[in-house]
Amino acid sequence: MSRSTLFIDRNIKQRYTLVARLCAVGTIILGAAALAGWALGFRILAMLGRDYIPMAPSTALAFLALGSALLLQVKARDDKPVRRLVKGMLLAVVLFSLVVIVKFVTGFEPGIEKFLSRTDEIFQGVPVGRMSPVTAALFLLSGLSCLSLLPRGFRGFSAKYITTGLSSLTAALGAIMTLSYWRGAPLLYGQNVIPVALPTAIGFFMLGLGLLSLFAFKLQTADVHEDEATGSDSLRRDLPAIITLGVGATLAIVTFTIVQRLEFKSVQENFKVDSENISVAIERSIAENIQNLYAVEGLFASSQKIGRKEFHAFVSSILPQVSGIRAIGWIPRVPARERTAYESAAIRDGIPNFHFIERNVQNQLVSDGKRKEYFPVYYVEPFRGNTFALGYDAASNPVRKTALLKARDTGAETATVRISLLDEPGRQSGFLVFHPIYRTGLPYGTLETRRKDLKGFVLGVFRISEVVEAALRTIKRDGIEFSLIDDAAPAGERLLYSTGKDLSPAAALRVKRTLHVADRRWQLEFFSSPRYLLENKTFYSWGVLAAGLLFTVMLTLYAHKLEHHAFVLRQTLDNIKTLSGLLPICASCKKIRDDKGYWNQVEVYLSNHSDLLFSHGMCPDCAAKAMKELEDMRKKKKA
Repeated sequence: MSRSTLFIDRNIKQRYTLVARLCAVGTIILGAAALAGWALGFRILAMLGRDYIPMAPSTALAFLALGSALLLQVKARDDKPVRRLVKGMLLAVVLFSLVVIVKFVTGFEPGIEKFLSRTDEIFQGVPVGRMSPVTAALFLLSGLSCLSLLPRGFRGFSAKYITTGLSSLTAALGAIMTLSYWRGAPLLYGQNVIPVALPTAIGFFMLGLGLLSLFAFKLQTADVHEDEATGSDSLRRDLPAIITLGVGATLAIVTFTIVQRLEFKSVQENFKVDSENISVAIERSIAENIQNLYAVEGLFASSQKIGRKEFHAFVSSILPQVSGIRAIGWIPRVPARERTAYESAAIRDGIPNFHFIERNVQNQLVSDGKRKEYFPVYYVEPFRGNTFALGYDAASNPVRKTALLKARDTGAETATVRISLLDEPGRQSGFLVFHPIYRTGLPYGTLETRRKDLKGFVLGVFRISEVVEAALRTIKRDGIEFSLIDDAAPAGERLLYSTGKDLSPAAALRVKRTLHVADRRWQLEFFSSPRYLLENKTFYSWGVLAAGLLFTVMLTLYAHKLEHHAFVLRQTLDNIKTLSGLLPICASCKKIRDDKGYWNQVEVYLSNHSDLLFSHGMCPDCAAKAMKELEDMRKKKKA
């Protein structure tokens, strides 16, 4: 072998060892960082993202063991004590992985991981601090792969292809899971299986790459033997199969990623359509309920004076036709001088002890204080169940007063922020809509005339939960969770309604829709639950991956078989030294002259120029001739 070839081989070996060492060190750093995060309370070190599940302590320990084993095999592969240590660490990882897999299948909990993590926290329905069964399966693959690289590991064909296959599969799956995080749709989230953490996925990619580099290094240094050949000859012979395996696995993974992205886009589009249907249903339900306030406006426009009976008859005919609205009321504008007259008229209408009321600082209903003008709830339907609201001065509450004045000045209906309803303070959230009524029936064009000729307000009372649930009675909402938010409200009052499920953005698709409710804009934030993802997810991508890997394995075996036959044929041809051309042969003694001018017996010449071996005997003619000569010799001797 020439010096240049030796130099190139040495450089290749150094590159292999460098990659293996970097991958081993990276794996150790990931495991150590995760353990430090658990020990110090900085769990972000084990997550690499606040919305993701952290790497379990047991997973971190396994990475430390495998990374150390990989590093020791590169640096101290001839040291027997080190080999025993490496083998012990690998067997421990393999056995623990089997325990986790058995636990997943049988449900038996040995309690080791609970002791290590010391937490019972639940993340999207799965326990935190526990090793995923997928992680355990990959540790089993990588552990067996690393064991096969030991000096007394699997031999021959099995060593090459078990190591190459397991290491490639580990690196490929690690890359797939890392890419899924990068795309924003991590695998296994939202299902009943513990997902693989982001640092775990990165660790497996580095670990698989390091094992492949170590295997290539050992091929170069002839640590893996076969009967046919060793060292670089073995690598050259297996190169077509290895290239086939690598290219096929890469194409399978790329195809898998493309198909999975298409699947994800399909699920995402379906989720957007379903979310849009829910959003339209809720907005339409609210708009239809608010539209009834215009009908009541028409009632007041038809007559200068609408009594309690007329209001009851008209509104009672509307309410059965709608759902989601809790009450409709009439709030007149009452100057201070007319307060007594309004209170007396209500008592004459059959409402005993009617008077204007407000809530004091202790949240108790008390008689309304002195004001320039009042805005009491004077009529309300349905009457039963809402008598407590009669006489309540809407202007006595800052939130209600703000909406009242805005409706008066703009001439359009105005909604309040989230409020506690009078009958259930602090428990049920609702909102009010005020529709202004002017004396002429139409709002004037100037702010001054609108303030001067205000007659009162038609009041719509809505309980948010009833409005939403009424809208969803005819809508399929399987697996879709959402929150209704008023972004313009104060910080503590923005959440109007929520389905109450876990809304972690890492577990779900997210879509936002805007609802127009009177003068306010509400946001609907939709999230896909695990149920939605499970029901809408297809497994075509995994079928493509399985088919691609199976085809790759079959093609690799076929390539290996062809190369093996070609190798055997080349070896046979190399062993046959063809004799061609003119051979100088003695006409008398039959000796053959070689290239150096020496005369050799025929059998000697053929032995030197081929792999033939001669066994000496006599043909029948020569035997008869020899016997005759022997008989003649005996006769001469007797004579």
